[in-house]
Amino acid sequence: MTKIEAERAIRSLCHSWRKEAGLLQADQTRLSFFGFWAWMSSNHPGYLKFRSTTSVMGNVQRWFESEFGQTAWRGQRWACCASKGSPRPVRPRPVAVYPSRVALMACVFTQAR
Repeated sequence: MTKIEAERAIRSLCHSWRKEAGLLQADQTRLSFFGFWAWMSSNHPGYLKFRSTTSVMGNVQRWFESEFGQTAWRGQRWACCASKGSPRPVRPRPVAVYPSRVALMACVFTQAR
C-alpha cells in the first residue's frame, strides 16, 4: 500500500472509529490518538503498513490530529512539565515535531533550576 492510499483510508477511518466508539458527542479536540491507534492496530493493521521517511505512527498521528483540529496544541505538547510549580505555563523551545527524550529532559531540567 502506498502512503497516499493509506492516508486517504486512515483519514476516513478516523471518523469511523469515532462513530464506532460512541464519541460523536465528545469534543473532537479531546479525542485520544492512542485509542484510535489501538483500534487501528487490531481492526485495520493493513493500513499501517506503508513506507515512511519518519515513522508510520507519526504520520498517522498527524493525520488524526488534522482530521479533528488538534494541530494547534502540537507545539505545546510538553508544556505540562514546564508549568508545574510555575505561575504561568512556560512554552519549551521548539526542538522537533516529536520531541526526543533529550528534549523532554531539557524541558524538565530547565524548570528545575
